[in-house]
Amino acid sequence: MIAEMKTIKSHQDDGKPRPTVTWWREYSLLDDTYLFIPSDNLVRNELKIAELKRHDLLAVLTCQASNNNITVPASTAVTLDLNLKPVDVRIDPTRQPLSAGQEYEFTCMAAGSRPPAVITWWKSNKQLKNPDDKSTQAGDVTTSFYRFTPTVQDNNVHFSCRAHNPVIPGSAESDGWTLEIHYVPHVSLQLGSTFKKGEIQEGNDVYFECNIHANPWVTEISWYFKGQELRTNTSAGIVISNQSLVLQKVQRTNRGLYYCMATNAEGTGRSNEVFLRIRYAPECKSNQKKIYGVERFETVGVTCELDADPSISCHKISDAPECKPNQKKIYGVALFETVGVTCELDADPDNITFRWRFNSSGKSLDITNFQTTGTKSIANYRPHSDDDYGSIICWASNDVGRQREPCVFTVIPAGPPEPLQNCSVVNYTEDSLQVECVEGYNGGLVQIFQLEVYDDTGRKLHGNFTSVQPQFYVSGLPSGKILRLVVFAKNSKGKSAPIVLTANTLQKPEKLTGMQGMIIFRPVLGLLIGIVVALVLVAVIVIIYLRMKKNRKDKVTKRTPEVPDKCQTPLKKDTDDIADSEEKGPDIIPANINTRQHFIVNEDPKDQVSPAKSAAVCHWGSPPRNPCLEGMPVQPCAPFRRQEDVTYAELALPLDQQTAATMTVRRKEPPTEYAKLDCQRHIHPPKIGDEDEEISCTSCDTPLMKNKRESAV
Repeated sequence: MIAEMKTIKSHQDDGKPRPTVTWWREYSLLDDTYLFIPSDNLVRNELKIAELKRHDLLAVLTCQASNNNITVPASTAVTLDLNLKPVDVRIDPTRQPLSAGQEYEFTCMAAGSRPPAVITWWKSNKQLKNPDDKSTQAGDVTTSFYRFTPTVQDNNVHFSCRAHNPVIPGSAESDGWTLEIHYVPHVSLQLGSTFKKGEIQEGNDVYFECNIHANPWVTEISWYFKGQELRTNTSAGIVISNQSLVLQKVQRTNRGLYYCMATNAEGTGRSNEVFLRIRYAPECKSNQKKIYGVERFETVGVTCELDADPSISCHKISDAPECKPNQKKIYGVALFETVGVTCELDADPDNITFRWRFNSSGKSLDITNFQTTGTKSIANYRPHSDDDYGSIICWASNDVGRQREPCVFTVIPAGPPEPLQNCSVVNYTEDSLQVECVEGYNGGLVQIFQLEVYDDTGRKLHGNFTSVQPQFYVSGLPSGKILRLVVFAKNSKGKSAPIVLTANTLQKPEKLTGMQGMIIFRPVLGLLIGIVVALVLVAVIVIIYLRMKKNRKDKVTKRTPEVPDKCQTPLKKDTDDIADSEEKGPDIIPANINTRQHFIVNEDPKDQVSPAKSAAVCHWGSPPRNPCLEGMPVQPCAPFRRQEDVTYAELALPLDQQTAATMTVRRKEPPTEYAKLDCQRHIHPPKIGDEDEEISCTSCDTPLMKNKRESAV
């Protein structure tokens, strides 16, 4: 053992000459002093080690005996095995703040112990149990694991692990530190110590204290009233100072739940809720009936209800009576009808005394017929004349005081409402319709409107509808039906005379029984359709063009007078026709008239012939077969030069003496002129129609009709 004297003896009892006994550590000589003991014939050498060190662990010491330099020395060896205490104990992680409620795993390592050290965990002077301890050994290092969940109470507590060698008493070594536990603030709220619950009245000053325990310290403190955050508002009497809340001159509106919240790095803590109760005078409850409609000699119950503490589980508070809000204020009552007027109050204590009074412009009297239950009272009132309609007043008092403002109810004459006006069906569909009316007098009470929908016989009810407005939208009706609509208004006193309307819903459209095919236009089909349409358009344009051309030809034909058959037409005509011909003027025949035959006369005046002279016909080629030219001498047409022009002359047939005697002469008769056509000139007249006839030309020596403006075409 370290720091302990250790003696190792070695002796040799045989050999000649006497041997020398020495101690060696590997190749180092430790001790060569030996002693001969004659009695035992022994040579002894004792090795004394004053202080063993850790490096002596498992050291091999050899004792050698030798009496010559020739033979190998006799030897024996011993190995040193030491018990060592732990030299190093360490916790990992160490010396860091811990969060309460969060699990941590710590590791404790002990080194240098032989045999292995035993590790234990401690909190203050109390050893901790470690059911999940899983110690490991690696060389001379022993490792232990411990799972630890700190609490708020562990703050400032010493936490450590200890390692000791079980065979060496007093060998324990330890490592640890004082825990710093961080946690969410612990907050509690209480009313100021100078106040007693249930004794706070309106006008008092109140303060709250928010007690906080937190590590680390809080960074924010907030106050809440009925779930809404409060902020400093001196005008409203709210003052916040660190952990205190001051309410100056509290009112009834300051009643309610208060709590505070504190925040640090670990989170936000919320305090308990404290209900602040304030005593106040009674007040009428809201939504009470204020107006009662009562007929003469009718008893009406007028209810007066005051505000009071609604929770019977809460401790008692004191306040003067007050009317509860939202009470019925107006009562419609017929003559001789009894109505119960309800008055509800808020008060603390609730042993309140009610008083009732009727007041109108004509009279004022106390009402003694009423019943009281806690903070609620019902007065029975019956008007007997028109002077009995007016205001009913309810108020009360308790130990705190008298009600400051009474509850006022109004009693008005009431009856059934008047009928609706101007009702009409403004819209209707297959299964719905909409009806609108104008409301009449409500009878002094709140009225509602009702619509009943019947079939055309009035026996089957399709629906019953109610509305607060004289307007109805009805759906889900059968289609194509005639309906009877009954509309009326009603209130608590009855209903008005009904208004009956007749309406009908529309017929449903017939459903298609077949599937309509969808036309799918493909690119090729579209191209074909386009080509067909283009061809049709071209055909239409061609037809229109041909018709227009034909119409122009027809117009030209109509403008050219038809040539009568010269074979059947006499040369003489009536004088009246001749006179008309002279008035119309001569026909001028242009040189390029496209006619089959041209009658050309000699332009020389000397060649004039008598009326009885026949005409000569010239032609190209074979004689013509025209029946008009039969019997006339035919001669070949003489050629003419192209440069010569055609001379035009007036053509007329001679008049007989009888006709000339009876005819009125309007102008001097001009001499008969003849036109000569050069038949040798080669002229190709255009074709007419599809005929392919030979071109012929005729030269006529027949005198034309005298004074007759007629072309020989």
